[in-house]
Amino acid sequence: MLALEVYGKIFEKLNTPSNGRRRPWGNFIGSLSPGLFVYYQFAKEEEKLLFLKIIGTHYLAMGKEIVYTLNGLIGCLLTGLDEQNSDIIKMTQDIFEELEKKVGTRAFMGVLWQMVLTTPKVRTYTLKFLLQFIPILEFERVA
Repeated sequence: MLALEVYGKIFEKLNTPSNGRRRPWGNFIGSLSPGLFVYYQFAKEEEKLLFLKIIGTHYLAMGKEIVYTLNGLIGCLLTGLDEQNSDIIKMTQDIFEELEKKVGTRAFMGVLWQMVLTTPKVRTYTLKFLLQFIPILEFERVA
């Protein structure tokens, strides 16, 4: 839990304007994200909720710059869809909605399909998530 609190403080500092300007995330995000993303899949339930709050508050605030971490972020968040806790699932789905708005449907879906093709660890989670977007067709039986 302490590690997440430290990350939260770092992100607060990065989000604080310096000389009237917001600091560029691109300089820091590549070095901060890998440790944070790996942590999520092994975290306890309450730690996952704190993690999702950090993502919702700080990562989504990056705007289009979030595209630099999109693969890692989506890959780690997909594991949260397997949780039994409805709060974690709801927060994860809300973050996915916001991510899609920030980076666009093409980039968002592209990363999801890339996960299906290249990452066996999250393939099942990704396919379950993608099933939400495929319309169910009903066919009439011809006798």
